[in-house]
Amino acid sequence: MASRRRYRGVAVERDPSAGDGTGNDSTLPVTVLLNGVQLATLATGSIPNHMCGMTSAQELYCWGSNGYGQLGDGTKYDAFVPIRTTLQ
Repeated sequence: MASRRRYRGVAVERDPSAGDGTGNDSTLPVTVLLNGVQLATLATGSIPNHMCGMTSAQELYCWGSNGYGQLGDGTKYDAFVPIRTTLQ
């Protein structure tokens, strides 16, 4: 049986970096919505808040604030759940 990993995020002041899809404040960890993707590594960004994780196949997923395009998806829209991005 494959192991199931759960990733947790925390967000305050209406920050989307928790990754749970709600955009709600939380001072407690919430489950990040990964839809079956298993991350091998995680990294956090500084202000504005965002997070990224990479799979063992080197697929990159990011979520959180994106006002400067830091999530790498070609937009400046915040992502409330992890989105696959392209390494360039």
